Amino acid sequence: MSNLALVHWDLGQYQDALKLNKEVVGLRKRVLGNEHPDTLMTMSNLALVHRDLGQYQDALKLNKEVVGLRKRVLGNEHPDTLKTMSNLALVHRNLGQYQDALKLNEEYQDALKLNEEVLELRKRVLGNEHPDTLMTMNNLAVVHSNLGQYQYSLELHMHVLELRGRVLGPEHPHTLKSAKRVEVLQRRLHAEDEIKQQRPRKRDAIKRFFSLSLK
Repeated sequence: MSNLALVHWDLGQYQDALKLNKEVVGLRKRVLGNEHPDTLMTMSNLALVHRDLGQYQDALKLNKEVVGLRKRVLGNEHPDTLKTMSNLALVHRNLGQYQDALKLNEEYQDALKLNEEVLELRKRVLGNEHPDTLMTMNNLAVVHSNLGQYQYSLELHMHVLELRGRVLGPEHPHTLKSAKRVEVLQRRLHAEDEIKQQRPRKRDAIKRFFSLSLK
């Protein structure tokens, strides 16, 4: 049943995956217990389905529960714990996208702290160039971008692009996605520089206009 739920999820049949995962979670809790690794795996999968359906509060609540349980059962640095922490960071980011763009909301700060923690753990456990480490570094760069820290985000994305090109190859989808993010950020920063350069020229033009008008 768990495998069938994953098939539904892979096919984008999220409502079917949601229903089946909920059923499997209930069965595994009753048969295996709340803290069994298989129960936690299904709970983590259910949280992913909630996220893909846009049910971010449900995904947030469930991911927090799984993170706490996996830390206690498996330890802070177990790959499954790190994976769930990374998923939780993504949900924080999704929730932040719905906040006022002018507010540095708490969800983004949580995502930032969580991604930084996961990145350091993954570097130590998996190594600097492991695909999961690079994914977390990418997520951290995205959070910084959403916080308006575009220059630092660009530097991180360029580093991820270089590593992904070397580890995964230049044509890998993740490498191409990193290249696109670098391009978008470079355009944004270039546009901001142009605006900053135009402001003094506009002020000078206004001053000249009024100076001529008063003569």
